[in-house]
Amino acid sequence: MDRGLFYLEFFKHLHIFFFATCFCVYPLYKIANKISISGLLDPIMFYWVFTFGSAYGIVLGLFYLGHISIFYFMLVLSYGVIFSSGLILFQKLSWRLPPRIVKMIGKDFQPRSVVKASVFFIFLGLTVVMVTQVGFGMFAAENRFEQNRGSGAVVRLFTLFRLFFAAYLGIIFFKCARTRRSRQRTMRLIIVSLIWIFFAGFMSAIDGAKFAFLETLIASMVGATIFAGKQLSLSKKAALLGGFFSVVFALGIYSINLQKNGQSAKESSFIPGVPFVVEALAFRVLANGDKYFLGLPNGVVETAEIKPAWVRIVGSLISSTAMSRIVGYDINDYSVGKQILYYWEPSWDIAGGPTSHFDLYSYKQFGVVGGAFFILFIAFVLIGVRKGAASAEGNLYASSILGVMWVRSWAIIIEPPLGIAYIFDVLLVFGLIALFRGYVLSRK
Repeated sequence: MDRGLFYLEFFKHLHIFFFATCFCVYPLYKIANKISISGLLDPIMFYWVFTFGSAYGIVLGLFYLGHISIFYFMLVLSYGVIFSSGLILFQKLSWRLPPRIVKMIGKDFQPRSVVKASVFFIFLGLTVVMVTQVGFGMFAAENRFEQNRGSGAVVRLFTLFRLFFAAYLGIIFFKCARTRRSRQRTMRLIIVSLIWIFFAGFMSAIDGAKFAFLETLIASMVGATIFAGKQLSLSKKAALLGGFFSVVFALGIYSINLQKNGQSAKESSFIPGVPFVVEALAFRVLANGDKYFLGLPNGVVETAEIKPAWVRIVGSLISSTAMSRIVGYDINDYSVGKQILYYWEPSWDIAGGPTSHFDLYSYKQFGVVGGAFFILFIAFVLIGVRKGAASAEGNLYASSILGVMWVRSWAIIIEPPLGIAYIFDVLLVFGLIALFRGYVLSRK
C-alpha cells in the first residue's frame, strides 16, 4: 500500500484508526510507567508509548480493514508482547555489572575542574564544527540527514555532549530548587532557566531534529531524577508548557523546510481549513507507522533485500561510510525500512527514510524464532542501562552520563544497529575521559 492510498484509507476510516491507536497506547503506557525513570518526561514515553502506540494503531486499523494478513499481525503483536515481557522480567532481576561500569566511568572525582574543562572544550569545539562546517540542521535544504551526510561522527558526538549538558543543567536546576533561602533560590532559578532556554533553543536549531527541543527537555528531567534518586513531581502546567514549545519548535522546523523546498504556499489536501504545515506535521506522526503500511500489506516486507546483521551493526559503530568502502556497497541502503521504501520509490536517493523498528528488523535479520531472542536481547540491554542509572544517585557527573545513555539507548527500538552504536558511543567517550582523568591524577 503506497502512501497516497494509505492516506485515503486513513482519513476515510479515521474513527477506526483513532480508537485503534487509543487501544494500543493504553497498555504501552501502563508498561512504560513501570520502567520509566522520570515519569511523563522520559524517553520511553516518546519512543515506546507515542511512536509505537501510533504505529501499532495503524497496524491494528489496517488488519481490521483487511489489508494485513493474520501472520503479519500476529508477528507484530507477539514481538511487542515479548519485548514488553522482557522489560518487566529483567526489571525484577538484580544486576551487578551496570553499577560497576557506572562506578568506573562516572566516579565522582577530585579535582573536578580538569575533567569539567575537558568536557566543556570538547563540546565547544564540536559546536563550532557543526555551525561552520555542517550548518544548522534547522535550515537544511532537503533534510538534516542529507545535510549531515559524511559528517556522521561529528553529529553523533555533538548530540551526545548536547544531551550531557542538558542533563547537567537539569541537575543544576534541581539543586537550585533545593536552596533553603527563598530569595537566593528565586534568583538562581531565574538565571538557570534563562541559560537552559538559550541552550535548548540554540542547540536544537543546530541539531535540526523536530524532536530536538523535547529531547533536551527529557534529558534534563532524566538527569535531575537520576541525581535525586526518586521520581520528581512535575506540574501539569509545566508539562503542558514543555509540550507546547516542543510542538512550536517542530512546526517552526517544518515551516522552514517547506519554504526551502518551495512548498510554503501549498494547501492542505486531507485536512481542510488548516495550514499545510499542520497537515505535514500530522503526516509526520503517521510516518511512525510507514514501514508497516508500506511493508505489511501484500507481504512487501518479504521483498526487502538484507545483508548480514553484523555489517550494519559494525558500520554503525565505526562509520557507515568506512564500512561501505570495506564491503563495496552503501550499507545504509540495506536497512529494512529503506528497502521497503525502494519497493515503492526505486529512484529514491535522499538520505533518511523509514526506519526499521525492532520487530521488522528482528524478523528479517534473524527469522521468526531468532528474532524473538534478539528482541529479548534488546530488552536486556535497555534494562541494563536502567539498572546502571539507579546507582548514580547523588553523583552529578555520573547522573549526567546516565541521563545521556538512557535517552540515547531507546533509539535501539527504532533502528537497532544505530541504538547499539549510541550506547557504545557513551561508553567509549566517557570511558576515554575516565582514562584521561586517571592519567592526570597519577601524574599529580
